[in-house]
Amino acid sequence: MVISLFVVPLSALLIFLKGVDVLYFFQIKEYRFDRVNSALNEIGIFQQLYSVKINVPAKSPRNSIIMLCFSCLLLIAFLASFDIPFVYGLFFYGIVIAPFFAFLLISFFVYITSLPVKLFRESIIMQAQKKVKKTHAQFVGITGSYGKTSVKEYLAAVLEENYTVAKTPLNMNTDVGIAQSINRNLADNTDLFIVEAGAYKRGEIRKATAYIPFSFAVLTGLGNQHLDLYKSREALIEEESSLLFRVKKNGAVYINETVPNLQQLKRNLHTHVVVFGISDRADARYKLLQSDQQGTKIHITYKELDLTCKIQLLGEHNALNLLPAISLAYDLGMKAYEIKKKIEAIEPLPGKLSLHGGPRGAIVVHDAINSNVEGFKAMIDVLSSFKHMTRKILATQGIIELGVEKCSSYEAILNKLANTGITMYTTDSLFKKLCNPKKIHVEHFTSPKTMMSVIKEHADKQTVIGLEGKFSQSIISTVLLQPLHD
Repeated sequence: MVISLFVVPLSALLIFLKGVDVLYFFQIKEYRFDRVNSALNEIGIFQQLYSVKINVPAKSPRNSIIMLCFSCLLLIAFLASFDIPFVYGLFFYGIVIAPFFAFLLISFFVYITSLPVKLFRESIIMQAQKKVKKTHAQFVGITGSYGKTSVKEYLAAVLEENYTVAKTPLNMNTDVGIAQSINRNLADNTDLFIVEAGAYKRGEIRKATAYIPFSFAVLTGLGNQHLDLYKSREALIEEESSLLFRVKKNGAVYINETVPNLQQLKRNLHTHVVVFGISDRADARYKLLQSDQQGTKIHITYKELDLTCKIQLLGEHNALNLLPAISLAYDLGMKAYEIKKKIEAIEPLPGKLSLHGGPRGAIVVHDAINSNVEGFKAMIDVLSSFKHMTRKILATQGIIELGVEKCSSYEAILNKLANTGITMYTTDSLFKKLCNPKKIHVEHFTSPKTMMSVIKEHADKQTVIGLEGKFSQSIISTVLLQPLHD
């Protein structure tokens, strides 16, 4: 009896704490059961549910409602356990499976709250539809597996002096994010509105942008982002390309030359197509002249445009991201000198290979917003450009939602990393398992906190640290002190 006085309250407390953590897990997966399922398959359900760390979700109306309902139900069950033997038995013998109880209850309340959330989202989208019907602004759609945010921000920076430009902020690229951006940012005097459109599975880009009459569109490139949710490359390619078919006939689309089945795609489109890239086949192309930690020197050609620029952006891939912005601006009538002035003034976006001061005089290359195979390769190139640094560290938690291509993707990253002298610090054991220790040094850690502690301990003025892929802000702040130019 004495034991039960402790076991039942302890079981209730464990269920409550794990419920808090499970709600955080749902929150970072955007309350989507498909993303939660993908993550549990990848991480392991036992490892996720029986983690001793408790993460706290953000304060929001939905989270508050879920926690209130969850807490009330838990309290009622706890009080009932004193009178109902069955409920008492659940608490007493269920202490071991308390995390599963928490997961089931939170999942139930996430599902229940999805209906009012859906109705609220639909009202936001309907409001955006009304605004779009009344506007005279031209819309630019940006889609692709990677580089969308960078291209959007670069395009806005180039155009803003000659046009009144509005855009979807940050990475608000879902149906409701796009609609909210239109409601807030589309004004009567807006000339151009830039829409970043993202998706996790077939049909989401079509749904998010069905009411938007695009005059221009950019397909940045296609990788294997969220392949586990798309289920196939064919579905991914079809969905990410779908926005191009909604561009007006008198408009134009700008497509990365690496897109699969490019010629077939061009034949199927009924609007002007501009291909951008590095090869002679591209309409808009660049040549890399120099790349180091101070920036990148490039030569750009498109139609009659011929520019040599020294940009502040790090990495060759940023030159590629500039091409659709430059060619679209030129097609809109901007002069060569105007374009050159604007692109040379663009500063690195925070968290997009931006330079920062780190612990004990180290330099940090911050690319910890999103991650993909192309992002890893770009980070490796940037770290390799710090030739005077004696210690180069690539810190990562890996890439999520790659599905069946995870091993091949990691092997491609490790092949790029081989013989560079860069040490990988990671919490993803698959990197350690796949690496060739004769060519690559990989250090595996059980948690990002432990990894950052070791980095801080060994960092010095001869150290450059690359943060690649998603990290929580609390983890980033332990090694990222301030922008390097401040």
